[in-house]
Amino acid sequence: NQIGVEGGKAIGAALHVNSVLTSLNLSINSLCGISYFTGVGTYSAEGINAIADALRVNSVLTSLNVGVNDLTEEAALGIVRAVRQQDKMTSLGLKYCRIGASGAKEIAEYVRVSGVLTSLDLGWNDFGGGEAALREIAKDRPSLTLKADFLVLEQSLRASLRLRP
Repeated sequence: NQIGVEGGKAIGAALHVNSVLTSLNLSINSLCGISYFTGVGTYSAEGINAIADALRVNSVLTSLNVGVNDLTEEAALGIVRAVRQQDKMTSLGLKYCRIGASGAKEIAEYVRVSGVLTSLDLGWNDFGGGEAALREIAKDRPSLTLKADFLVLEQSLRASLRLRP
């Protein structure tokens, strides 16, 4: 599926009135206009912004994956800020969204205050100095499944060396 920017805007409009759909996987759909497979297209945040706007009022959706859509950090944080308002999201996918240090810290703060989030996929992001905040969250929230490359790598190394966490 390559629903693109226009498809993202249509999904945003539908989510505004949604009262049934609880889970939505939009990964690898060129929501920002750039094809993940070819790198071709023109960047626009209109589609992802429409989805974020809808999430501010949608209280039914509990699982969302918008990873691998060439989102900028700001677009990814727009999603995080929107779901934080409702605090209904149990699973959120933000894989490969160019999230850096400041974004990682903001996401860590969201996770810290969320009463319902149980799964967060942040794979393929370069957190830089924000990695420490995410490590703390992983340690403080044992019920949270946090997927982040530095954690996966660390867990694999521990397993291969038979080390305890």
